[in-house]
Amino acid sequence: MSGQELIASRRQLECAELVAYKKPLYQVLALEPEKVADSRSGKRQREPRSAAEILGQIMKGGQS
Repeated sequence: MSGQELIASRRQLECAELVAYKKPLYQVLALEPEKVADSRSGKRQREPRSAAEILGQIMKGGQS
């Protein structure tokens, strides 16, 4: 992953309120199932997803 890809991915995770970042630390934020929504469809998801699943989706351009 390039530096630019890392920055873009981090910004996406911050915008989705999944992580907090303050150099050099990351904090994974707690998920509240009723507030978790698919950013593309607006559909709510009932089950939390792993960070690996979320990052994998981001790397594929957000496609399911």
